[in-house]
Amino acid sequence: MGKTYKLGIVGYGGMASWHHENLARVEEVQPYAAYDIRPERNRVAESNGLKVYDSPGAILADPDIAIILLACPNNFHADYAIRAMEAGKDVVCEKPVTMNSDEMRRVIEVKNKTGRHFSAHQNRRWDRDFLTVRKAIQSGDLGRPFFIQSKVLGSRGIPEGWRTHPQAGGGMMLDWGVHLLDQISWMMPENIRDVDCHMYHTYHEDVDDGFQARFTFDSGLLVTVEVDTNAFVSEPRWIVRGLTGSLVLRNWDCEGEIVRAKDLEVTWEDEILYTSAGPTKTMAPRTRFSQEVLPVDIIESDPINFYRNFVAVIEGRDEPVVPVEQSLYIMTLMEACFISDRERRTVYMEEFGMEQYPRQKHLPETYVPELKGVLEC
Repeated sequence: MGKTYKLGIVGYGGMASWHHENLARVEEVQPYAAYDIRPERNRVAESNGLKVYDSPGAILADPDIAIILLACPNNFHADYAIRAMEAGKDVVCEKPVTMNSDEMRRVIEVKNKTGRHFSAHQNRRWDRDFLTVRKAIQSGDLGRPFFIQSKVLGSRGIPEGWRTHPQAGGGMMLDWGVHLLDQISWMMPENIRDVDCHMYHTYHEDVDDGFQARFTFDSGLLVTVEVDTNAFVSEPRWIVRGLTGSLVLRNWDCEGEIVRAKDLEVTWEDEILYTSAGPTKTMAPRTRFSQEVLPVDIIESDPINFYRNFVAVIEGRDEPVVPVEQSLYIMTLMEACFISDRERRTVYMEEFGMEQYPRQKHLPETYVPELKGVLEC
């Protein structure tokens, strides 16, 4: 067994509890201490076997702690990350990594100055639905994709608390949006050209209750991403349309299928066809002999591999799965969405000097399922 790194947690809420519980499967990282501004959460941390501190300064000053996990509200991320790295700690930061791209640039500057490792916890890169769609696209089973839709819908509104306050980084773009934008950027081997976004203010004027964003890629691929907290009818989690087939995943359990053309040559009848849509040729269904239904190949993974990679990076054995440059890009992409909504216009990524998504030289196979082959777009 190699070295064990003691972990200090700043902000011991629900997500921090998830980290604490699941780190039992990573022998290199030992949850050791916690600080929360709420006394009741400190008591929970203590009952879970953690050493409790009465201030953020105290936990950052502990020489026994090697890694700091930031699971506090979004507006504290940049300040605590900088203080932690200057105190000699490596930092795992919950999403969104900062409040804006300027803060993220400050974090990167301190990371480079101190030589510490910093990474955003983009755990949904390991979601089975995302990895399943990603494999289906990269396998070529659908042909070249021209449309992708990703939706996360709920009907209970935004949880009360900091998520309803803009000064704390509230709203759905910074909550779920950061995950879904990270997924689509990481999924495709091409770059986003422009963004159109409309935000819903169903109950809250100061933060978005949801949004719909449209991303056009260099090839013309259109991706729509929607998050809403006031949707009472379920809709598919994913839809993908390619030149030779379509995919649907209806839910998080990956229930769905691929429908693929067996014969791309279409014979058009001379007569108008009478269908449920009325008389039409264009929208008449294919015959059952000209297409096939295939099961989706579900890809399983484990988000706790993030920490195994984090340790490997600290020890110089691998590259980070979530590099800081990618976090800066996603932060900028969300800012483009806010500008598009506010100014009611298309925003081009070249306006930020961020046309290119900063891709890794490789995907570490140990930590993320490696999908062989490159999709031609």
